[in-house]
Order: sequence, then structure tokens, then C-alpha cells
Amino acid sequence: MAVDLEDLGKHLGFAQLPADTEAMQRCLDAAAAVIAPHLIVDDFEDNPAYELSLITMAADFWRQKDAPRGIYGFADGSDYYSVNALPRNLLPAVWPWLANAGLVDATVVA
Repeated sequence: MAVDLEDLGKHLGFAQLPADTEAMQRCLDAAAAVIAPHLIVDDFEDNPAYELSLITMAADFWRQKDAPRGIYGFADGSDYYSVNALPRNLLPAVWPWLANAGLVDATVVA
């Protein structure tokens, strides 16, 4: 199963996709671009660890888009969450999943 916008939308808790699907796709593309240079295998597309890493990182990019001051959750009335207001390296957050799946070199620290 390849990760798509529906998967990202479900992870973000959307009942239906927002109008700005181009921005969601850019988040998925950016996450894939961050992960790709570190992969040591060619067959990773259907790996659950890769999919989880991709969705998790893309969701964080999406949340950063709507949290310029570092807080998201105002618009939907949900709990408030803090995210880093500055762009950050999200790779360390997903590195253990990728390493345990054998997709990246586990001896390298992200």
C-alpha cells in the first residue's frame, strides 16, 4: 500500500480531506525527500515502518504550516499542542522505526 492523501488525512483526524490537498501533497513529498537519501534498500514503498515514518513526518509538516507561533489546535477547538515554530530536523523522530525495519543503517545516528 502506498501512502496517499487519504492516509495522511486519517492520521490528522480529518473526516474529509481539506480543500488544500496540494499543500498536503507537498507535505508528503517533503517527508519522502527527507527520508529517501538515508534509505539503504530499494524495496521500501510497502514497508509499514516507512509508511508510518512518512505519515508521521508529513503530519508534523502539516501542523507546522498552521502553527507559525508554535501552537496548533486553535481552529478546531481541540486541545492545544506545541510544535517547534522553527523548521527542524524531523528525521530523529522516525529513525528508530526505519532502523528497526532495516531500511536505514542502524549504526548511524540521525
